Amino acid sequence: MIDIGSMAANLDLPTDKVMELITLFLDSTALDLGRAESALVVGDCAALAAAFHEVRGAALNLGLTELSRTAGDAEAAVRSGGAAGAGPEINRLRALTEALAESLRAGTERGR
Repeated sequence: MIDIGSMAANLDLPTDKVMELITLFLDSTALDLGRAESALVVGDCAALAAAFHEVRGAALNLGLTELSRTAGDAEAAVRSGGAAGAGPEINRLRALTEALAESLRAGTERGR
């Protein structure tokens, strides 16, 4: 679970703004991972690496280090060795984003 309050403090933003940013991140990451899956199917390594790069940058901006590191490692692997192994990385990123979404839901429920 991600501590939304700690994220807000680290980003020097109100909690509600951080929750909005996380929602935007989750929406854009879902699109990026969809693009990654499509690129994997057709073997487009450049598009696959670009999708991982987008996730990495967005996660880094929010201080989501594990997500950023995972996406960065996946990007580097694709750039150096092709698409082999990218499927599990996509699944790992989906699991991490789902955990983030769960943290967001939990934070929203606590705030009610």
